[in-house]
Amino acid sequence: MADYSPEEWARQIEAATYRELPKLLARLESRRSKLAETEREIARLKLANKALSLGEVELCLLATEKQAAAGLRKLRARALAQAGLIDESQKLLNQLRKESTKIDEIHSLIGRTWKDTWLATRDPCFLKQSIASYEAALEESPNDYYPAINAATMNILAGEIERGRGLARHAEQLARKALTGHPENDKWIVPTCAEAELCLGNLDAARLLYQQAITAIGKRRWRDVSSTRKQARLLCEALHGDRGQLDSCFDLPEVLVFAGHMPDAPGYMGPPRFPAEVEPMIAAAIEKELRQKHAAIGFSSAAGGSDILFLEMLSKSEDWLACILLAEPEADFRENSVPENWRRRYQKILRAPNIETFSASYHRCLPGSAVYQFANEMLIGMAKNRARQLDLDLRALAVWDEMPGRGSGGTSDFVVTCERYKVPTTVINPQRFLKSSVQLETRRTPIEQEAKPEIEQRVCAILFADVKGFSKVGEEAIPAFVEKFMGMVSRILSESAPPLVVDTWGDALYMIFPTVAAAGLLALRLRDAVVAEDWKIHHLPEDLSLRIALHCGPVFQVVDPVTRELSYTGRHVTQAARLEPVATAGEVLASDAFAALAGLQARHLFHCEYVGRKAFAKNYGKTKKRSEGIPLYRLVYAWRDGQIPESKPSAALAKT
Repeated sequence: MADYSPEEWARQIEAATYRELPKLLARLESRRSKLAETEREIARLKLANKALSLGEVELCLLATEKQAAAGLRKLRARALAQAGLIDESQKLLNQLRKESTKIDEIHSLIGRTWKDTWLATRDPCFLKQSIASYEAALEESPNDYYPAINAATMNILAGEIERGRGLARHAEQLARKALTGHPENDKWIVPTCAEAELCLGNLDAARLLYQQAITAIGKRRWRDVSSTRKQARLLCEALHGDRGQLDSCFDLPEVLVFAGHMPDAPGYMGPPRFPAEVEPMIAAAIEKELRQKHAAIGFSSAAGGSDILFLEMLSKSEDWLACILLAEPEADFRENSVPENWRRRYQKILRAPNIETFSASYHRCLPGSAVYQFANEMLIGMAKNRARQLDLDLRALAVWDEMPGRGSGGTSDFVVTCERYKVPTTVINPQRFLKSSVQLETRRTPIEQEAKPEIEQRVCAILFADVKGFSKVGEEAIPAFVEKFMGMVSRILSESAPPLVVDTWGDALYMIFPTVAAAGLLALRLRDAVVAEDWKIHHLPEDLSLRIALHCGPVFQVVDPVTRELSYTGRHVTQAARLEPVATAGEVLASDAFAALAGLQARHLFHCEYVGRKAFAKNYGKTKKRSEGIPLYRLVYAWRDGQIPESKPSAALAKT
């Protein structure tokens, strides 16, 4: 396959969709690429920038990993900040500040990280840090409208209205002057003028300019448009008490997470939930909701009935994309959840280029299994993480008869889970499409509950770890290893939320936790303690380190007949064990399931940074469709040194 010329690379990247960008990155990194190093660097920069503008933060991080060029490192710092990895971003920016001649740009990027930190904490100390950084950038480059408008907005948000408006006038003058040059080369000129008019209190002028700004930015560049909307919302709230006053200007899609009833099976005697005659009405109701919510990004399963109708209606949207989560391997899911008369439509959906498919489990589910409710939480977590990356609103839509479900993880549980995680939910009740006589008659019929497994399952977080360098520990040093290394593990366990089960063998650790938060924090503290210790003074190899893997999923709680002790077992324990050998020493590696639930339950404690797709050890769960591996993540603290600020930043965090 012949390589593209530099000009063709630029055209391919500009025209690429979010699904095509990973293939272009793989081709760029291929040995077959004949580009010169500087040409490759330019193409990589264009690709990473395009990925970030589309909200593909994870892909941008992959494209900029271990790159020495300053432009790529600046882009990586932006991506890290957008992923919520403020500490990592600031460390990189401070390195760049020591090396760079364009100090103004670095100051502006640091100002952005402080702004994001303020938005997360609402601590005025961070707001002041942001203002100071933007004003330092403006002092370095007084003719640059970018730091001027950001300094203006942050001053207004701090209550310094007159100072902010003075800076806004200056920013607008600089931006309008730039319009006389080459405005087609800068998509931020018109948005800057719009933001300046909003700062000055001119709502009508701001509205008109924001509408023009969307054309300048590019409608499909959701992340860039949502960033502009975020600034407008902050100013509208501060100046007018109504954050949504200009939302109509932006025409942004929402991320929608969906669940709904399957068709009533032939011979079904319970209350009608989805009889065949209501299919056209349900489809029309879903389409209406999608139009009203301007939804283009959907998360759902793909069972026959409501799920397939949702995906078919979503595919009518412009630039649509969907993530499908199956509760079990595709062949089993098709057999158990897709009736024969829906399979042609199911296969068509799965073959669509805008679809990405995941599995909550790599084994067949038992009837009544906790996997179905686990899949609900994983689906909502994936949708929430995606909405956060794109800075879009997340909503849930359910086709539900508002009656209790027949088993765990059904539509009623989905609605309850959305409410628990504060996801606004709209319900389409199929009962409204049925004749009232049918509703009254059939609602008297008892609901047959699904059988539960003989041994109950619960969703737990699973940690596996082993010690790199243990093979170098001589027989004479084993007592020191047990006393010092395992003693350190014991101390950290005693200071942390207790696991349900702990086991060790040799240099290996195995723990089960009731929550992802407890597992993630312990994993990070273990890693840090091992790195900080000087093992030489204990006559142990100085490069001792831990490989740690985290996963979560339904497991069986049993009393082991052999040991007569409480134990947890199941295929998800095996899956976690197969993940640990893939981890790098000194790294806490997490599965996509763990990252999804962490996004719901533990985002204030740690974040999951995408590191790419990898295959499990021993080819666990490998199929043709999963030959490229599964998405994996690296755990990092949400705050510097693992400290969560309360009212004031720590000295380390405030130091820039």
